Amino acid sequence: MQTASARCWASTPPATRTCSSWAATRLSSRSTSPTCSTARASTSPSASTSCAGAACRPWTACPRLRNGGCSRSSPTAARRLATAIAPPATTTSKAPRTAARTATSTATSSSTWASWPTPARTCRRTSPSRSADSADLTEFNLPFAFGRAPSIDAVTAGERVGENGGRRSYFVRTYGCQMNEHDTERIAGLLEADDLVAATTMADADVIVLNTCCIRENADNKLYGQLGHLKRLKEERPEVQIAVAGCLAQKDQDLVRQRAPHVDVVFGTHNVARAADLLSEARVSGPVTEILAESDEFPSALPVRRDAQHAAWVTIQIGCDNTCAFCIVPSVRGREISRPFGELLDEVQRLAADGVSEVTLLGQNVNSYGRDVTLSLRRANDASGPDGPAGASWRAGEAWASGRRTARPLFGDLLRAVGAVDGIERVRFTSPHPKDLRADVIAAIAETPAVCEHLHLPLQSGSDEVLRAMHRGYSAQRYLERLEAARAAVDDLAVSTDIIVGFPGETERDFADTLELAAAARFDSAFTFVFSPRPGTEAAEMVDRFVDPGVSAERMERLRTVIERSARLGNESRVGRVEDVLVEGPSKRDPDTLSGRTRQNRLVHFGSAEALRTGTYARVLVTDAATFHLSGELIEVIAPARHRTRIPVAAR
Repeated sequence: MQTASARCWASTPPATRTCSSWAATRLSSRSTSPTCSTARASTSPSASTSCAGAACRPWTACPRLRNGGCSRSSPTAARRLATAIAPPATTTSKAPRTAARTATSTATSSSTWASWPTPARTCRRTSPSRSADSADLTEFNLPFAFGRAPSIDAVTAGERVGENGGRRSYFVRTYGCQMNEHDTERIAGLLEADDLVAATTMADADVIVLNTCCIRENADNKLYGQLGHLKRLKEERPEVQIAVAGCLAQKDQDLVRQRAPHVDVVFGTHNVARAADLLSEARVSGPVTEILAESDEFPSALPVRRDAQHAAWVTIQIGCDNTCAFCIVPSVRGREISRPFGELLDEVQRLAADGVSEVTLLGQNVNSYGRDVTLSLRRANDASGPDGPAGASWRAGEAWASGRRTARPLFGDLLRAVGAVDGIERVRFTSPHPKDLRADVIAAIAETPAVCEHLHLPLQSGSDEVLRAMHRGYSAQRYLERLEAARAAVDDLAVSTDIIVGFPGETERDFADTLELAAAARFDSAFTFVFSPRPGTEAAEMVDRFVDPGVSAERMERLRTVIERSARLGNESRVGRVEDVLVEGPSKRDPDTLSGRTRQNRLVHFGSAEALRTGTYARVLVTDAATFHLSGELIEVIAPARHRTRIPVAAR
């Protein structure tokens, strides 16, 4: 296992802490002995001392799972966490799938803590404080393809909680992509497991967590602007804790507190599980910055606080091995690591048993999921090793273990397996990479009824010259060929994309090629961005080739015209059709109108004489179309929502 090292700076003497880094072991028998590399200083990292050699042994029995081995959990919290991570007791067989299938819940049982390995030691922490959150704000327009559309400046955390009953409260604001939203759910679950409740507004919260993005410069500006606003709140209420998490924290590290000294905690993308512990430590010992250089651990076993109880994100991989010239993701998310196949299926089965009917598989490049796993198995010949075929099946799936054990991606196998789980009606995924869109994945989309007829396929540019400069690994012609192959195999496929305007060196001819390809591709939606140089990327060094901002802005408007035309035509083609719609709740603009999504992920607004719960499946006749949504009339309810309603409870 890769060693995970942490850098910490805290205004406390070394004696007050016993361990400041952690590394986790998977339940599939991996072990770890990480090196603790800690720097502490009274005022700054420069005046620091270091310690090394502290080893954290397997810690999976700790009630605070994957958070550094904190041993202060109460029996109630332990039971909550045990239930949250317990694997299913049984696996149910897949019933025949029909258009109006009513799925039954799969019973699960909690495993006892006695069945878990015992840690050799735990890491002492000084104060019990955890909080909860919700994915409440998306600042970066990533594809609409992910079951729930990103919302811009839509803060919703804590709206269901009234009185706190004397308990501390939290508020989480999420900037960025679906991966960040999922991380936010995990942070929220950890905080709620520590008995915090959600605050109605940021100003009312005792703990404020900003889960950040660094894809574009605008995201940096929003974060530091928000921190500037919070400075006055901190002055008025010094007991308020402010934490900065996510990709920008991973990138800027100690720079965050240099620019905003009133921040209490800074942690990155590799130690989400440490959120509550770091807040507890900072509450007693002062500000803490902890950044792990790398970790192959997933936050999958952490408790989750989901706002949408009918839909869930499932992280299938972390990191990225591609080298796109414009992208900062590999620097902040690390190398590409895939989760074990069997672990993913267990998680989806638990979600289905809990009433979730739609899952979105998340990864930086989902098409390459499993390539690292099968390569490792081939090299180590694990299929005939101590784990035997069963171990290979757990890590790479039954189809690979019982077939030709070649080093290949497993995403097609995973789509089929997840789509076969009882209770899962819709499977979505993001984001694939065009160069890795294989025939077996296209076939899995076409042949698996639960996999939705929607493909988000990032183009970035229609110019071969620009694509080469970006290191995208495909040409414009190859992109179109992959797209046509998908459309030929998958009936009624909707396609969305990402496009960057004004990449360094982009000429008018290059941009014209992008316009031509966008028109030919007939995208149903596109997320378009003006190039934003990110320090640490190759493209950021191409200063002498930067495109004039005025030129980029003019090109962006021309591109939007092309994209909106194809989007409108695509929506108009749905008028008169009957669509299966998953209800997402009242419309944001009209509370008397319901909103939902079709299998192609088109937004539909429609009226209903009766109240329909979020998560209900209904048939809707499309009567009108606009560029970004459809309008329709309810025909019938196909299946009611199955998830349990979350009822807020405040202690008194």
